[in-house]
Amino acid sequence: MGYYREMKKLDDALVFDLLGYADEPAYREEIARLGGKVYTVPSPKHAGHRKALKEFFHVHGGEYDALWCNKCDLHDIGYLQAARSCIPKRILHAHSSRLNYDGVRMWLFGFLHRVHKAQASACATDLWACSDWAAEWMFPRHKFSDVRFVPNAIRLETFTFDGEARQAYRDQLSVSGTVYGCVGRLNENKNIAFALRAFRHVWEQQRDSYLLVVGTGELEAAHKAEAAAMPCKNNVIFLGMRQDVPQLLQAMDCLLMPSLFEGFPVAPIEAQAAGLPVFAASDGITPQARLTDLFHFLPLSLGPEGWAEQILKADLARKDCLGELREKGFDITAAAQQLLDAFRQ
Repeated sequence: MGYYREMKKLDDALVFDLLGYADEPAYREEIARLGGKVYTVPSPKHAGHRKALKEFFHVHGGEYDALWCNKCDLHDIGYLQAARSCIPKRILHAHSSRLNYDGVRMWLFGFLHRVHKAQASACATDLWACSDWAAEWMFPRHKFSDVRFVPNAIRLETFTFDGEARQAYRDQLSVSGTVYGCVGRLNENKNIAFALRAFRHVWEQQRDSYLLVVGTGELEAAHKAEAAAMPCKNNVIFLGMRQDVPQLLQAMDCLLMPSLFEGFPVAPIEAQAAGLPVFAASDGITPQARLTDLFHFLPLSLGPEGWAEQILKADLARKDCLGELREKGFDITAAAQQLLDAFRQ
């Protein structure tokens, strides 16, 4: 949506429709305001899925110049298969580096992902990825030279340091001292439990510190329960889903990201734009995410206490890195023009 908003400014005639499984997909109202339509079909686990997909593309396929298929895995490639005969440009865009399932689904979807790799790449006319790890996960090795890297670009100036906003938000949240943060969906791969335990060790040495947890997800209740049982419970604040992340980053002094796996996470890009030091898991995040000297990789094998020791020794001074991020292609104004050109090719 960030890219769509920017590309729409560059070409008002550009329209994206959304095809998905959810009855109430995210951004439905905004897509409508921007002139797009939202279509839904039954998910692959429901009867009628293939028939509905075939019918959709039979009726509407000729209306589109391109299909932009954003995927985290390839257990379902129905969109690409159904669009092959009617849409000339079919983009397969990789966004993750591992399966985010467990149990039987982990085995089944993993098997289907491996089986579909070659077929999906053959159905697609364009292969895009947010990182090298995402490309390795999604595409056959012989296709790597064809992959286009599309940065998870952001509006950089939104994150420019603002001392007044920093103080206002710290007052609003009743926090002082050193403020650590986690930003992202509260699911397994974000590994927020690890961050909570690392913060507990930090707090034991630095009692005037706080942890802000921004986001919601299926593990939210479990994380809140674990935090409530900690001696530092009053210094851990769950903020839920927020629209003011740039301002919340102003209030922070450091971002923690002990993810088990990612494609190319946006939160550390935003944190570096805000001048914040970032501590991230070397096991789960591509080296490409280290865009500035503010980014520090730590192995998860150090454990929460080891992370706390490294964080407490680090210099958490802010630094203006907007120029570096702009040079590396993460300014969405410039990146949107490049993506628009790619759609027109």
